[in-house]
Order: sequence, then structure tokens, then C-alpha cells
Amino acid sequence: MTVYQHLDLNIGPSILADDSILYAGKDPALEISWHWNLESKDLNPKFLTLLESKNLRFASAQVFKTNFFHPDWPIHVDADNGHGDFPKINWVYGNQECPMIWYKEKDPTQPKVEEIMAAGTGYYRIDPNGVEELDRTFVKTPTIIQAGVPHTVINDSGKARWCVSIVLMKDDHLLTFDELVKEFKDYAV
Repeated sequence: MTVYQHLDLNIGPSILADDSILYAGKDPALEISWHWNLESKDLNPKFLTLLESKNLRFASAQVFKTNFFHPDWPIHVDADNGHGDFPKINWVYGNQECPMIWYKEKDPTQPKVEEIMAAGTGYYRIDPNGVEELDRTFVKTPTIIQAGVPHTVINDSGKARWCVSIVLMKDDHLLTFDELVKEFKDYAV
């Protein structure tokens, strides 16, 4: 099972219109923020033009941050689409030496706990004792990732890592992983 595809989108150094957005979502009480939503105006206009040329549009974009306050995410499946095939394009800033790891559930019928994140989206937490590692990579370039398979990111370095994660649509439906890979086949590395 393929769970990621690295890309070279040839749009410049950032998928963001202005990288300062990474530092704008601080919680004044904690001086950290670990998850927030982005709008289309926050994205690089060259990326939006590329999407338009493919008749794609962005459904959502979020920033996930890990650092010494929040070093990892639990093993989870993103719950936004509910059908187990949920690709995203991830672009990492800061510490790119953090592995993204995917897992296979030993017993997929085990109950999962739904949790809601700070930005209002949900995920299903997976018991770490009920999985075995499937694959892993370092997200050093824009990468199509499969968020519908149990996964996590571990940042035990203490250095900040921001991940901009984008969900795309064509017409009125979310794309499958295979459809998204096909859309960006000319950019695969």
C-alpha cells in the first residue's frame, strides 16, 4: 500500500503566501499554538494557479505544529471524510527530520476514540498497542500523504516543526489518494 508521494511543485520556496502566518496563531496564555485553519488568501498564488489549471480547489488548509510543548500526535486516522481514503498535500517548515509514520491495525474492528482538535476537525485515536508499522518517510518536499491510514509524526528534537496540510477537491468531491497522485504525476519525485 502506497501512503505517500513526494512532489516538486515548482512554485517557489513556500506553499504559503507569507511564511509569517506560521508565527501568527499564538495562544497568548501558552505562547504556543499547535493547530489552526488557513484561508485561500494565506496560500501561495502560484499554488492556487496550479490548482486552477488542474480544475482543483482547496477544501481546507491547516497548520499543525510540534515542538517540546507538543512533541507528537497520537496515532490516528483523520476523520473528516469518513471513508478511509483521505489524501492531503503536506508541506513542512522548520524541522524536517521528524518521521511521519503509517501503521496497519492488527484488528481494524477495535473501537476508536473520536477527538476534536483545536481547529474544529476530528480524528480517531488508535491504540498504539494495536498497530504495526507499515511505512515511514521524512517530509522534506511537498508530499501527498494518506491521512485515512493510521499515522503519526514524532518530533523528539525540541525544535519547532510546522506542517501545512491541504485537502483538495475536484468538482464537488474529495479526491482519493490515487486520483490525487494521478493529478500530480508530472510533479512526482
